[in-house]
Amino acid sequence: RRWELWVVAVATPSSAEFIGYGLFPDWCPVAGTGIDGSDRIVFQRGRERADRAFGIWSVDYKPGSVGNPVELVSNVGAAAINPSWSTDGQLIAYSMTPTDYQPQQNPSALAPSDVWVVSADGAARVNVTSGNSSNLSPPWGNDGRLNFVSDRGGREQLWSISSAKALAAMPMPSMRPAIAPTPGITRPLPAQVMPADQQVAQKAEALSATPAPQPTTAEEIQVIEPMATVPTP
Repeated sequence: RRWELWVVAVATPSSAEFIGYGLFPDWCPVAGTGIDGSDRIVFQRGRERADRAFGIWSVDYKPGSVGNPVELVSNVGAAAINPSWSTDGQLIAYSMTPTDYQPQQNPSALAPSDVWVVSADGAARVNVTSGNSSNLSPPWGNDGRLNFVSDRGGREQLWSISSAKALAAMPMPSMRPAIAPTPGITRPLPAQVMPADQQVAQKAEALSATPAPQPTTAEEIQVIEPMATVPTP
Protein backbone atom coordinates (compact mmCIF):
# COMPACT_ATOMS: atom_id res chain seq x y z
CA ARG A 1 0.00 0.00 0.00
CA ARG A 2 1.24 3.50 -0.86
CA TRP A 3 -0.40 6.59 0.56
CA GLU A 4 -0.88 9.42 -1.93
CA LEU A 5 -0.68 13.17 -1.42
CA TRP A 6 -3.17 15.38 -3.25
CA VAL A 7 -3.88 19.12 -3.30
CA VAL A 8 -7.39 20.39 -3.83
CA ALA A 9 -8.56 24.00 -4.03
CA VAL A 10 -11.40 24.75 -1.64
CA ALA A 11 -13.15 26.78 -4.34
CA THR A 12 -12.96 23.90 -6.86
CA PRO A 13 -13.08 20.65 -4.86
CA SER A 14 -13.86 18.60 -7.97
CA SER A 15 -10.33 19.20 -9.28
CA ALA A 16 -7.43 17.63 -7.34
CA GLU A 17 -3.72 17.50 -8.14
CA PHE A 18 -1.47 14.55 -7.27
CA ILE A 19 1.85 15.70 -5.77
CA GLY A 20 3.52 12.46 -4.66
CA TYR A 21 3.53 9.66 -2.10
CA GLY A 22 3.57 10.17 1.65
CA LEU A 23 1.63 10.77 4.85
CA PHE A 24 0.66 13.61 7.17
CA PRO A 25 1.53 16.64 4.99
CA ASP A 26 1.99 20.06 6.55
CA TRP A 27 1.92 23.23 4.41
CA CYS A 28 4.50 25.88 5.25
CA PRO A 29 2.66 28.83 6.86
CA VAL A 30 4.98 31.31 5.10
CA ALA A 31 4.13 31.56 1.40
CA GLY A 32 6.72 31.56 -1.34
CA THR A 33 9.62 29.92 0.52
CA GLY A 34 10.22 27.34 -2.21
CA ILE A 35 11.92 27.65 -5.59
CA ASP A 36 10.51 30.35 -7.88
CA GLY A 37 8.04 31.50 -5.24
CA SER A 38 6.44 28.11 -4.75
CA ASP A 39 5.18 26.90 -1.38
CA ARG A 40 6.86 24.14 0.63
CA ILE A 41 5.05 21.07 1.95
CA VAL A 42 6.64 18.61 4.40
CA PHE A 43 5.47 15.05 4.99
CA GLN A 44 6.67 11.62 6.07
CA ARG A 45 7.49 8.91 3.55
CA GLY A 46 8.82 5.36 3.79
CA ARG A 47 11.99 4.42 1.97
CA GLU A 48 10.24 1.47 0.35
CA ARG A 49 6.63 0.39 -0.06
CA ALA A 50 5.24 -0.80 3.30
CA ASP A 51 8.49 0.28 5.00
CA ARG A 52 8.03 1.64 8.54
CA ALA A 53 11.36 3.49 8.45
CA PHE A 54 9.86 6.83 7.53
CA GLY A 55 11.87 9.92 6.72
CA ILE A 56 10.86 13.59 6.61
CA TRP A 57 10.62 15.00 3.09
CA SER A 58 9.63 18.30 1.51
CA VAL A 59 8.48 19.34 -1.96
CA ASP A 60 7.94 22.71 -3.60
CA TYR A 61 4.45 23.26 -4.94
CA LYS A 62 2.46 25.78 -6.88
CA PRO A 63 -0.62 25.08 -8.98
CA GLY A 64 0.37 22.93 -11.94
CA SER A 65 3.91 22.32 -10.72
CA VAL A 66 5.56 20.17 -8.05
CA GLY A 67 9.28 19.50 -7.71
CA ASN A 68 12.50 19.71 -5.71
CA PRO A 69 11.85 16.68 -3.46
CA VAL A 70 14.25 16.87 -0.50
CA GLU A 71 14.82 14.24 2.19
CA LEU A 72 15.42 16.38 5.29
CA VAL A 73 15.63 13.65 7.94
CA SER A 74 16.43 9.95 7.77
CA ASN A 75 17.75 7.45 10.32
CA VAL A 76 18.64 3.79 9.97
CA GLY A 77 16.45 1.74 12.29
CA ALA A 78 14.14 4.62 13.23
CA ALA A 79 11.12 6.41 11.84
CA ALA A 80 10.86 10.19 11.60
CA ILE A 81 7.15 11.03 11.71
CA ASN A 82 4.54 13.76 12.31
CA PRO A 83 6.36 16.78 10.79
CA SER A 84 5.10 20.24 11.73
CA TRP A 85 6.25 23.69 10.56
CA SER A 86 7.07 26.47 13.00
CA THR A 87 4.99 29.60 12.51
CA ASP A 88 7.89 31.45 10.85
CA GLY A 89 8.65 28.63 8.41
CA GLN A 90 12.25 28.27 9.65
CA LEU A 91 11.98 25.03 11.63
CA ILE A 92 10.23 21.66 11.47
CA ALA A 93 9.33 19.63 14.55
CA TYR A 94 8.89 15.87 14.30
CA SER A 95 9.02 12.67 16.36
CA MET A 96 11.64 9.95 16.11
CA THR A 97 10.72 6.40 17.12
CA PRO A 98 12.56 3.06 16.73
CA THR A 99 11.17 0.65 14.16
CA ASP A 100 12.33 -2.53 15.92
CA TYR A 101 10.82 -1.87 19.35
CA GLN A 102 9.47 -4.98 21.08
CA PRO A 103 7.87 -4.40 24.50
CA GLN A 104 8.88 -7.02 27.06
CA GLN A 105 5.81 -6.97 29.31
CA ASN A 106 2.95 -5.01 27.75
CA PRO A 107 2.44 -5.88 24.05
CA SER A 108 0.27 -2.80 23.58
CA ALA A 109 2.86 -0.41 25.02
CA LEU A 110 3.92 2.44 22.77
CA ALA A 111 7.52 2.59 21.61
CA PRO A 112 9.66 5.27 23.28
CA SER A 113 9.89 8.28 21.02
CA ASP A 114 11.27 11.79 21.26
CA VAL A 115 10.55 15.19 19.78
CA TRP A 116 13.22 16.67 17.53
CA VAL A 117 13.56 19.94 15.61
CA VAL A 118 15.32 20.32 12.25
CA SER A 119 16.11 23.50 10.34
CA ALA A 120 14.09 24.07 7.18
CA ASP A 121 17.11 23.24 5.00
CA GLY A 122 17.84 20.02 6.90
CA ALA A 123 21.33 21.23 7.86
CA ALA A 124 20.97 21.15 11.67
CA ARG A 125 18.76 19.39 14.19
CA VAL A 126 18.39 19.09 17.94
CA ASN A 127 16.69 16.72 20.39
CA VAL A 128 14.00 18.39 22.52
CA THR A 129 12.75 15.56 24.78
CA SER A 130 14.37 12.45 26.25
CA GLY A 131 13.52 9.43 28.38
CA ASN A 132 11.46 6.28 27.91
CA SER A 133 8.12 7.95 27.23
CA SER A 134 6.28 8.13 23.94
CA ASN A 135 6.27 11.75 22.70
CA LEU A 136 4.37 12.19 19.44
CA SER A 137 2.65 14.67 17.12
CA PRO A 138 4.47 17.92 18.04
CA PRO A 139 2.71 20.96 16.51
CA TRP A 140 4.05 24.44 17.26
CA GLY A 141 2.11 26.99 19.25
CA ASN A 142 2.05 30.67 18.32
CA ASP A 143 4.17 31.32 21.42
CA GLY A 144 7.01 29.09 20.16
CA ARG A 145 6.18 26.23 22.52
CA LEU A 146 5.86 22.67 21.26
CA ASN A 147 2.71 20.76 22.13
CA PHE A 148 2.78 16.96 21.92
CA VAL A 149 1.00 13.81 23.05
CA SER A 150 2.92 11.89 25.73
CA ASP A 151 2.36 9.02 28.15
CA ARG A 152 5.05 10.33 30.52
CA GLY A 153 2.50 10.82 33.25
CA GLY A 154 1.26 7.23 33.06
CA ARG A 155 -1.45 7.88 30.49
CA GLU A 156 -1.63 9.76 27.22
CA GLN A 157 -2.14 13.47 27.70
CA LEU A 158 -1.33 16.67 25.88
CA TRP A 159 1.93 18.23 27.06
CA SER A 160 3.70 21.48 26.25
CA ILE A 161 7.43 22.28 26.34
CA SER A 162 9.43 25.43 25.74
CA SER A 163 11.72 25.12 22.72
CA ALA A 164 13.97 28.02 23.77
CA LYS A 165 16.72 26.03 25.49
CA ALA A 166 16.98 23.46 22.70
CA LEU A 167 17.03 26.06 19.94
CA ALA A 168 19.70 28.07 21.76
CA ALA A 169 22.00 25.06 21.32
CA MET A 170 21.14 24.64 17.64
CA PRO A 171 23.07 26.55 14.97
CA MET A 172 21.04 28.10 12.21
CA PRO A 173 23.31 27.74 9.17
CA SER A 174 22.59 29.55 5.97
CA MET A 175 21.15 27.55 3.10
CA ARG A 176 23.92 25.29 1.84
CA PRO A 177 24.28 23.43 -1.47
CA ALA A 178 22.46 20.12 -1.45
CA ILE A 179 23.87 16.76 -2.52
CA ALA A 180 21.88 15.19 -5.33
CA PRO A 181 22.90 11.50 -5.61
CA THR A 182 20.15 10.77 -8.13
CA PRO A 183 18.32 13.03 -10.60
CA GLY A 184 15.29 14.70 -9.09
CA ILE A 185 16.11 13.65 -5.51
CA THR A 186 17.93 16.10 -3.26
CA ARG A 187 19.56 15.29 0.04
CA PRO A 188 20.98 18.04 2.30
CA LEU A 189 24.48 17.94 3.66
CA PRO A 190 24.77 15.83 6.86
CA ALA A 191 22.98 17.60 9.67
CA GLN A 192 24.82 19.18 12.55
CA VAL A 193 23.27 17.50 15.57
CA MET A 194 23.73 19.75 18.57
CA PRO A 195 23.37 18.71 22.23
CA ALA A 196 22.23 21.12 24.88
CA ASP A 197 25.77 21.60 26.18
CA GLN A 198 26.72 22.89 22.69
CA GLN A 199 29.19 20.09 21.94
CA VAL A 200 28.80 18.45 18.56
CA ALA A 201 27.43 14.92 18.87
CA GLN A 202 29.64 12.29 17.28
CA LYS A 203 26.90 9.81 16.34
CA ALA A 204 24.58 11.77 14.11
CA GLU A 205 22.71 8.67 13.00
CA ALA A 206 22.03 7.28 16.49
CA LEU A 207 18.46 7.61 17.70
CA SER A 208 19.52 9.48 20.84
CA ALA A 209 22.66 11.08 19.47
CA THR A 210 21.89 14.43 21.07
CA PRO A 211 21.04 14.73 24.76
CA ALA A 212 17.81 16.62 25.22
CA PRO A 213 17.99 19.82 27.28
CA GLN A 214 16.33 19.13 30.59
CA PRO A 215 13.60 21.49 31.82
CA THR A 216 14.65 23.58 34.79
CA THR A 217 11.43 25.39 35.60
CA ALA A 218 7.79 24.44 35.81
CA GLU A 219 7.10 26.78 32.90
CA GLU A 220 9.35 24.85 30.51
CA ILE A 221 7.34 21.61 30.39
CA GLN A 222 3.82 21.09 31.65
CA VAL A 223 0.77 18.97 31.13
CA ILE A 224 -2.15 20.75 29.54
CA GLU A 225 -5.17 19.82 31.61
CA PRO A 226 -8.35 18.92 29.74
CA MET A 227 -10.83 21.78 29.54
CA ALA A 228 -13.79 21.56 31.87
CA THR A 229 -17.02 20.41 30.27
CA VAL A 230 -19.57 23.18 30.00
CA PRO A 231 -23.11 21.95 30.70
CA THR A 232 -25.46 22.28 27.76
CA PRO A 233 -28.37 24.62 28.58
